Amino acid sequence: MISLSADLDRTNVASLAHEGAEVLASGVGALTFDGSAVTRVRLCAVQMLASAARSAATAGVAFSVEQPTAELVAAVRLCGLSDLILPSAGSAVQ
Repeated sequence: MISLSADLDRTNVASLAHEGAEVLASGVGALTFDGSAVTRVRLCAVQMLASAARSAATAGVAFSVEQPTAELVAAVRLCGLSDLILPSAGSAVQ
């Protein structure tokens, strides 16, 4: 599981994308991010998560963001990417 930092901005998105790519390359069956610490989200982070979700789907690997905070859910919803990034969150987090 890859832990997302409290402030998801351009300073840490590249390393998160790299970690995700390593997980996909390793052949494991799931790419999972822990969103429990997220307090601030920039657009680049939502884009990275969308890209990771699409890459996982292409590789036939399960993708999920576990325990997303309300801030993360709100940012993903604002971008219209809930179905791609947080399909299991639904309305669980308001």
